[in-house]
Amino acid sequence: MRSELIPAVFLILLCPSCAKKSDVPSFKAEIVDGVKTVHNFRGDSGAGFKPVQFMVDLSIGVEEGDEKYMFISPADIDSDRSGKIFVLDSHDDVVKEYDARGVFLRQFGRQGQGPGEFQTPSCLRVSDQDEIYVRDYNRIEVFSTRGDYLKTLPVEGYSNFDLIDNGAVIAEKRTSGKDGAEYVAVARIELQNQASRELLSQRVYWPARVMDDDFIYEYPYFVVWGVDSNQRVYAASGAEYGISVYDAGGNPVLRFTSDDARAPVAGDELKKIEAITTRVPNKVVENPFRARPVYPALKSISVDEGDRVWVERYQPRWRKRVNKETVFDVFSAGGVLLFSTQLPRHVYPQLKFKNGFIYALMKNEAGYASAVRIKMKE
Repeated sequence: MRSELIPAVFLILLCPSCAKKSDVPSFKAEIVDGVKTVHNFRGDSGAGFKPVQFMVDLSIGVEEGDEKYMFISPADIDSDRSGKIFVLDSHDDVVKEYDARGVFLRQFGRQGQGPGEFQTPSCLRVSDQDEIYVRDYNRIEVFSTRGDYLKTLPVEGYSNFDLIDNGAVIAEKRTSGKDGAEYVAVARIELQNQASRELLSQRVYWPARVMDDDFIYEYPYFVVWGVDSNQRVYAASGAEYGISVYDAGGNPVLRFTSDDARAPVAGDELKKIEAITTRVPNKVVENPFRARPVYPALKSISVDEGDRVWVERYQPRWRKRVNKETVFDVFSAGGVLLFSTQLPRHVYPQLKFKNGFIYALMKNEAGYASAVRIKMKE
């Protein structure tokens, strides 16, 4: 049984003030420390909202009914070249596979520590050779698109990842600096010998987040990245709106920024943070944002099939409420802001652009997540 498909068209209107253009350039390019740097200005001279249609072409998932179409805690989604869809459910420790029409084909993986089994699966990627890579506790389990177990790749000290050519991944890696402090880095890691090269690094302070039964606040000490068709890596820290670009060899080639400042936390959300942190003792090194919390500048980076860079703006996280939209700034491969837009639903973990579609997990107002395939029309 497949879920009922109800096509939905989401239209984002162009705001009149954004349509106005002035003679002032919307960006400035210069060479800084030998690297081209593009600074984008907003306002009347910058790019505004663009009228974009996001059409839900396929939705998989039911809240009640056939277990083949039910998700308990979906964590990731991807597609192969034929259009088959793979959804990782971290609660059930399985990958569910559907054909291009959304019909269930099979599931593979199970809870355990043996070959092809999972303990805490968190990330799923489909390679250009149509192999399924699933990040687990301290390893990557590799399967064929028919769910056959192929091999296990040991990993050490890194979590989410993206596949790139020549047997390597781009991943988040925890490291210790020469100063003894903890850092989180975007790193290129060779799967064969685990040799790594750090591209961008961010100092990590404690605590990383604070939370109660309703609200989760993340300090901006995390890293995100995306990879384009030329194996260029777009990496950023949540602490600032600046994206650093590296070529396939890991060399810096570009940096682009936006003049949007980080938004300070205020109102009830600030009161919640203050109430929680009074119960959390300080470490030797004080968290710089503990006294004046700000929201991270961005949440994720995705690259579409035209090599445009989609930067997701950060939004507060609530346990019992779902954000009604997901906002993106879209840049050219050269770092120039083209437009901003939004999906009027909460999508995660990041957009996957494949086969002329967008693949994502989408939450409704009740917090239930479906696997969706979206057609975009500009």
